[in-house]
Amino acid sequence: MSRPLIDLHKPSHRKLVAELRRLVKRPASAILIGIGGRLGHWSVLRSVGDHYLGLFDSGGLRRIRIDRCSVGHVRNLGTGIRHVLHPAWIVHLSGEN
Repeated sequence: MSRPLIDLHKPSHRKLVAELRRLVKRPASAILIGIGGRLGHWSVLRSVGDHYLGLFDSGGLRRIRIDRCSVGHVRNLGTGIRHVLHPAWIVHLSGEN
């Protein structure tokens, strides 16, 4: 288990999504992601597409729109931003040694 993005200091939205895309392609691993904001939920990241984050989720959530995500803590979510992603809320689980 590791938190591979915790050292990113205030990454841009684009950088965080690129790092998620890189992580999700690693073999024999899973990415646990905390989603803040209106959802306030933990899920397993399955894929990172051009427009959506694909999820495997116990609550039935299948995907969230990337353009509805913000990086870091957001006080006002009324501008179309619904989900908050933060590097500290990303956990990489690996079966490789």
